[in-house]
Amino acid sequence: MKRLLLPLLSMAAFSLAACSERASTEWSTVTEDSLVVSIEVTGSLKATDSISIGPPGIESIWEFKVAALAPEGEVVNVGDMLVVFDSGDLEEQRVKRMNERESAQVALEKQQVEIRLANQNDALGLVEAEAAVRKASLASEQSADLTGSLAITKAKLTLAAAEEKVEHLRAQQKRKRANSQGALSTLKGRVALATRQVEQLDKDIASMTIVADRSGTVIYGENWGGKTKVGDTLWRLGTAVEVATLDSMMAEGIVDEADSAKLRLGQTIRLRLESQPDQEITGVLTDIAKTLHPKSDTVPTKVVSVKLSVESSDELKLRPGMRFRGDVETERIESATVVPLSSVFPSPTGPVAYRKTPDGVERRKLVLGLRGKRGIEIREGLDPGDKVSRVDLARQGSPQ
Repeated sequence: MKRLLLPLLSMAAFSLAACSERASTEWSTVTEDSLVVSIEVTGSLKATDSISIGPPGIESIWEFKVAALAPEGEVVNVGDMLVVFDSGDLEEQRVKRMNERESAQVALEKQQVEIRLANQNDALGLVEAEAAVRKASLASEQSADLTGSLAITKAKLTLAAAEEKVEHLRAQQKRKRANSQGALSTLKGRVALATRQVEQLDKDIASMTIVADRSGTVIYGENWGGKTKVGDTLWRLGTAVEVATLDSMMAEGIVDEADSAKLRLGQTIRLRLESQPDQEITGVLTDIAKTLHPKSDTVPTKVVSVKLSVESSDELKLRPGMRFRGDVETERIESATVVPLSSVFPSPTGPVAYRKTPDGVERRKLVLGLRGKRGIEIREGLDPGDKVSRVDLARQGSPQ
């Protein structure tokens, strides 16, 4: 049995040695280094001093179409145009209300003329009726000896009829005046309402052009469809642009729900801008949202929002809206024994590595610690300076 085993072991050692020679470039070195455990954060930069500009608060309007925008990155002063929203619907309403006001005004003037003519006719009829009363009164006061009792009786009846007519005319005029005043009040109310509506529409139309009330740099707002652009339709609470000072920046980002429990205020962050990936920015985690929310309208994955302070840089021209990808440092181990993840392989007995020796290669059972992006902590099984394979030699026929 020993005679059979020795040749086999020699062949295995020779095979591993030959393999190591052929794959001499596929070895990693175990190092003693700082191991950083981190979680990914993505987001964009924000100005710490900025104001958001959105659609005006016009009653009954919830969607606004962007008609014009100040150029992004332009420095504006007080009074400069920032954004113009389409006011076409308001203009149409204004024309309609002006026509209604003109129609009500014409009807009011016509009604006033008719009432004036009717009042003149009624006044004339009342004067005539009152004259008839005076005439009948004189006739009824004549002496019976001179005119006869029958004439006196007839005169009194005429007087009573004339007085009744006067009372009737007066009552009729009173009712007419009341009705006329009601009609006039209705028409005046229509004119006043249309006038107020036109005045309000004038204000609303003017508010569709928004100008800067402070100086700063124009940054286009971020909405569900991306950055604001001409032709976009914004929700009433949307952001069209921001006016920001660029002296100080912060970052707003998101972290996956699975990693959110590891977040702590004050943790160090390291960011790389998508536009300048070779440059690293450092900062600190300053705020963690209390609740989770979907990543987007189309991606239901739950995430948590975070805020980060970032250090200013003279070399980097930081601008609001710049996208970044980075890491939040959750743990750090100084002087850890670290091996690349590509050199640790699973086996039936647990994780292993293949260490290079003067005689070939030996399989080492490992006790692992924390896992970072650049490597994994080795607590037992390897030492700094060891060379380990980046290829799973068990799959190439090496001894198990």
